[in-house]
Amino acid sequence: MRNALLLVTIFGESFIDGKIKDIKAKLDAAHFYTELKSHVIHLRKVKGIDSARGLIQFEGENTLELNTPSIRKVLQHFKEGGNR
Repeated sequence: MRNALLLVTIFGESFIDGKIKDIKAKLDAAHFYTELKSHVIHLRKVKGIDSARGLIQFEGENTLELNTPSIRKVLQHFKEGGNR
């Protein structure tokens, strides 16, 4: 499938057809962090961030591993008062 996106939610994982830039444009910026190239993060579902290991822990025990620059961007967003 061309332009397949992996969508991970509390209900499970599924592939959808589309482009991430189109998905980002439809989301409410107050609830989602869209500044990463390959990920969209639902800010209110973030349970914790382990910057040493580069992990974001979400409600429901899902985790997302990010590289150092990306994890720093997300941390900075929260430090600047990003929604939770």
